[in-house]
Order: sequence, then structure tokens, then C-alpha cells
Amino acid sequence: TTLPESNGEATFLFFDDFEGTDLDPAKWDTSIAGNYSLSSSDGVTFIQMTSTWDNNAIYSRELFSVPLAIGARVMLDTTGGGSDFDLTIGLSETNTEGMKNNRYNDVRAVYDSGTAAADYDKKRLVRYVDGNSYYVADNYGAKDTWVYLSITFTSTLVTFYDSYLGTLTWDYDGHPVDFASGYLQLGADVSNGSQLAKVDYIYLRRYTSPEPETNYLATLRYA
Repeated sequence: TTLPESNGEATFLFFDDFEGTDLDPAKWDTSIAGNYSLSSSDGVTFIQMTSTWDNNAIYSRELFSVPLAIGARVMLDTTGGGSDFDLTIGLSETNTEGMKNNRYNDVRAVYDSGTAAADYDKKRLVRYVDGNSYYVADNYGAKDTWVYLSITFTSTLVTFYDSYLGTLTWDYDGHPVDFASGYLQLGADVSNGSQLAKVDYIYLRRYTSPEPETNYLATLRYA
């Protein structure tokens, strides 16, 4: 949710703060989206996803070239109980497969929270190449609270920052990005319908190294 004087559309390559009653069809391909809805609480509007990721994912319609940076405000709402629960934001070369099946050329930032998962309460960066996965992980425990995140992608390095844990950096474990452009990818994997993977807003911007001294959060103010 953004304040009225903000203009995310004019500021970023891609922006959505999920106002209205459904996703903007000009921005998102929902043909394999699974279960989701737009909702609001305490003055915050957001998308909430309640599917498994076996055959489901939400993709941007537009391809975005690497390098780039993704920013978002997210929450793992576990108040409904249950066990394994994931929220994923990624960049994918394809946009036709559910997140479980699309494991051939993408990079994902994953929050994994639950009691049954092998990677219980983990923050992960995952690189899928030809059906194989490579990742690094850190402990994570910020369930049921809004967290700001930023993910920067280049062909050789990804940096995953959030306001709870700080920064996780990875060189793809010898498997650098070999695609020049990708679709923005949103997904969730829940163990019951009471768990909610929430995204308040998301944006993409061009990334350069070194970054100029610019405060993007000052350019776009958030409620």
C-alpha cells in the first residue's frame, strides 16, 4: 500500500501495490496462479496466496533484463497453524510451469517457515539448473510480521536483504545466471488454507554496480 502522493508506476520498471479486487491483467499472467485473493487489513492492501506450488505460480507478463533489483514488503501469516509453509519471489526464464515443475533456469528467494520442513525457519537463495537445485540458507524467524526485502540479480551474484535478518549474498555455487532476461515470479506453498503468504507491494528497478547514492524508499513513500 502506498501513500497518495507516491507514484510507483512512474518510478520503477514494474510496480504493484495490489489495490482493487483482482490482479491487473496487463501486469500479471494468472493462467496457472492457483488460489489467491486481494485483501486488506489495518489499512494495508495486499495479495494473499494459499496454494501449493506444485502446478501454480504467478508471473509478470513482461520480461525484464538482468541485472535488476526486486523490492517488496511481505509476511508469512502462520496464525492459522499448520506445518510447512513457503513464500517465494523469483526470476524465471519461463512462465508456463508451476513453481515445483519449473526447475530448469531460475533464481528464487525463499522464506521457509514450518514445523515439518527439513529447512525449518530458513531464508534461502535457490538456483535451479536443469532440474537440480543449489542454495545457501540462513536462520529465519520473522513470522506474522511485515518484512521489507530487496533482491539484486546479476549474472554472477545475488544479494538478498531483508529488514529482519540483514543480507545473504551468494555467487550461485558455480552456476551463474545464463539467461539475459526473466519473468517476475510469485508463489506460495501452504499446508492448509489458513496460512497466508502476503505481499503488500512489489517493484522492479534497474540495477547498476556500484549503485548510485539514491534512496528509493524516499522516492516512493509507504504507509
